[in-house]
Amino acid sequence: MHLVDQARVRIEQDYTRPLPERALRAMLGLVLPRPGLVPGGHDPARLARPFIALAAGAQSRRGIADICGGA
Repeated sequence: MHLVDQARVRIEQDYTRPLPERALRAMLGLVLPRPGLVPGGHDPARLARPFIALAAGAQSRRGIADICGGA
């Protein structure tokens, strides 16, 4: 487990994430600790639905949308 933690730290230092991924992570970092900022914030699937394409890529979008209850 320590090796995984060390690798994670090294990757965070050396790898620059693409802009959409950085934006998504920043937004989630602001919203998740404060569910009152988003109407319906108690429903994670509703919150995640607009970001499915960013997180999963266009090819697997339909499978994740089915899991989240959307089309």
